[in-house]
Amino acid sequence: MKYAVFLSIIIASLLSAPASLAKNNSEQALVKPGTFDFRLTAGIGGIENPLKQRDNISSPLLPEFSYYGDKFYVENLVLGYSLYESENWLIDAYGYFNNDGYFFADSTSEKLVSIAGITQNTWRASKVAINFQEIERDLSYLGGVNISHIGPWLRTNFSMAKDVTSVHHGEEISLTFTKPLQWRSLTATIQTGATYKSSKINDYYYQLTDTENTILLRQISVGDTISPWVNLNLRYHFNPNWSLGLSLKKTWLDSKMKSSVLLDKTRYHTGFVGVSYRY
Repeated sequence: MKYAVFLSIIIASLLSAPASLAKNNSEQALVKPGTFDFRLTAGIGGIENPLKQRDNISSPLLPEFSYYGDKFYVENLVLGYSLYESENWLIDAYGYFNNDGYFFADSTSEKLVSIAGITQNTWRASKVAINFQEIERDLSYLGGVNISHIGPWLRTNFSMAKDVTSVHHGEEISLTFTKPLQWRSLTATIQTGATYKSSKINDYYYQLTDTENTILLRQISVGDTISPWVNLNLRYHFNPNWSLGLSLKKTWLDSKMKSSVLLDKTRYHTGFVGVSYRY
């Protein structure tokens, strides 16, 4: 698998609650400003790949790291800078990798896949081999603003970001609700939210290009989409260094995504269970 280390960090990023939740969460071994925090988890899990004839993305090791300075911070692959901070509000400028691109990073899928030429054309189309292994898309990095409200029972995040790498020029908007819980040595983080993706993102990642469309499928633009998701993180701390963690996430892609010939399913899971050591 290409980019194995990079993908393992992405898996960790998708499953882990933001380190900034430490401000509200009494989890042991919190990140202190000006220090580098690193945790390595060994276990089993990965990402269910919704693309046709692509292997799931997995890794036995998940590295997680974070750094918090006075203003600048790093959370795995997220870079941020604090613009405003009060007791209940946080406003950050931040950047992160768009999560659609890594579905194409797996190189172990079958070389040739035949799909039926079911189109709106008036002629009868026969099965023609499309080389799915050659279908590649570039990763994009998005930059924008994240606004957080910290309430007594719930944390709400609203973010807006745009492609800053000139890959697809698309935008994402996310709304997330987070509830941290703790009982003795067991901590839990429950999250639910939805992500808006513009048509530029969806059409770039989930439509065939003219070169790839060898059987002249008549494609319909996916358009703008809103996809909800839920995420659960559980962690039991044996001591400040060792812990056992379980992370599960389910994403429901917008029903409009059914029009994409590249997708095999419109819902997928991400999960991992393992033992962690915090350095």
